[in-house]
Amino acid sequence: MWGACINFASGAAMLTTSVGSKLSVLRSSNKTRKPQLAATKDIGELFDYPDLPVKLRQDLCVLTRHQRVVINKLRAQIPEAKNSDARNAIQEITDLLIHRNNQIEKVIEGVLTRKIQVYHKARKIKAEARVDQG
Repeated sequence: MWGACINFASGAAMLTTSVGSKLSVLRSSNKTRKPQLAATKDIGELFDYPDLPVKLRQDLCVLTRHQRVVINKLRAQIPEAKNSDARNAIQEITDLLIHRNNQIEKVIEGVLTRKIQVYHKARKIKAEARVDQG
């Protein structure tokens, strides 16, 4: 039986057998941009400031790119696996992770980007209405 542990926050990936022997452990370099963590703000504050939703989108993009790097590093370990069960397990896991990562990228690029544009338009209309009233 195989088990996989992928910690995207630290950039570590590990595939273990049921007896606990490790096939690979990967670490990413610290040269990559770290997210600014706009998501740590209260949800009410998130849209109080026009730059926070954009920073949130950027943070999510950075995280998905980082996940892709970790997945690719894990995938690069496939030829080094000594038995076919290990190769098949790594292949299956990385195929699923790539599919999930692609879905997340589509949500960020499509839905979140569109919602931010709608938010900025509404904010601009409200600001113009206040100027017209004043």
